[in-house]
Parts: sequence; structure tokens; C-alpha cells
Amino acid sequence: MTSFDLQTTNVTRLALDLRAAASPKTKIAVHIDGARLEVKIGAGGGRVYLEKRGDQWQSSKPERSGVIRKRPGLQGPIDDAFMDRFLFVRPTGKPLLKESGDWVERELERATNEWRAQFRGEVELKDDRNVTAQDIATHHLVLWGDPQSNRLLGEMAHRLPLRWTRDRVEIGNQGFPAERVVPIMIYPNPQNPNRYVVINSGFTFWRAGDVSNAQQTPKLPDFAVVELTAAPDQIPIRGVVSAGFFDELWRPPKL
Repeated sequence: MTSFDLQTTNVTRLALDLRAAASPKTKIAVHIDGARLEVKIGAGGGRVYLEKRGDQWQSSKPERSGVIRKRPGLQGPIDDAFMDRFLFVRPTGKPLLKESGDWVERELERATNEWRAQFRGEVELKDDRNVTAQDIATHHLVLWGDPQSNRLLGEMAHRLPLRWTRDRVEIGNQGFPAERVVPIMIYPNPQNPNRYVVINSGFTFWRAGDVSNAQQTPKLPDFAVVELTAAPDQIPIRGVVSAGFFDELWRPPKL
């Protein structure tokens, strides 16, 4: 019997590609984190799927389509969206509140200028009403505005872990007065889960990144709620009232 020994850290699901090591219907002994499992390679392929439930590893099946899970290239944080092709999407509607609308306008201009200054390139930019199906298929979308001012954000807001009205901004079980804060975040695009959607953020190391390449590392996690009155060059040292990572299934933490 073919056997494998595995040790994992911070892993709850994995697949073993055994096409080069065993034939279909072969039994495999997997020793994983001190436990022993016997699994069989299915006739349809050479992969074995394992899933950790609680403290116990067990044989599993291929993940069904439609499940949103963190994986390489779709794991966050915010800055990961700028490692591939992205599109800034400018709002054309009326914002929920003038204060947050003004903040978005300033930050969109700053993020566009910072990309030019630090990476010597021009950001690809479109109005929300001009974004095409091809754009959605091939880009991470950086949506500026709120669910009322940005058409695309309005279309997908009910499928994001974000509730944003004239009165409240809520992420998970946290809520904040809308006249005081604006949310920024990264999440799988509900209209194309193989790409990101980013809300109201360019790369987060802009303030330090122009000093040294060594400082061009993420300064914020998957989401943050920032004060509208905070000076942009002080974030994230000041002005962040909440921030965190989504879990493996892109669910917000309970803070």
C-alpha cells in the first residue's frame, strides 16, 4: 500500500495529486498530523481530497462549484488586487452623503496619482456605466463610491459582507454612523468569483512606499473602516476605527 506522511499548519482542506504515484482505485494510507487515513483514488482521476472538521481529518469530495474560499490568488489582503490587471471604476451617481462622496473623490484622485508616481504608469479608469462584461471577466474591479453612487457596487452590494446606507455602515456584527466613516475592503467579485472587487482603496502602502521599496508591503488587511476626518497620510497609524481579515470562507470576524 502506498503511503504518505503530511504535517500541516493552518490548513483545513487540501488535495493530493497522485496521478504519478498510483493507479485509479489504489488504496492510499495518509498519515496527516499524527492521524492515519485510508483513502482510495477514484476511477475518474488521480486526486484525493482531505478536509479537517474540528480536529479530525477525513476523506472529502471535490468542492462544489459556487463555494467561495480563500485560495492562492484569491486570499487578500487589499493590496493583492494590484498584483494583476485591475480597473478603477468611477461613480457617476449621487452619493449617499456629501461627506463620503467628497472623501471618495479625493481618494480616487490620490490613488490614481500615487500609482503614476510610484509605478510610472497610468491607471486604467472607466465610469461605472461603461464597464463591460469583458472588463468584469479580465480585471479586478476597484469600485469607488457607495451603493447609490456606483452602479456596479449597487448591483452587488447585497452579495457582499457590507451593509451601507445613509445612516449606517456595517461589516459583520459591527456598525458605525455613516456620516463619520467610509469602508474599504477586498472580496471575491460576486459577478466573477475568480477576480477581486476592491472598494474605495488603492494600494495601502502609498505613504511609506515612496521612501523605500522595502516599505511596499500591505499596511491594511482585508477590510477597514476609516474616519472621514482622518488625514490620509496618517492612515493606518490613526483614523482606522476597525480592521481585520475575513476567514477562510470570506466571512467577517465577530469583533
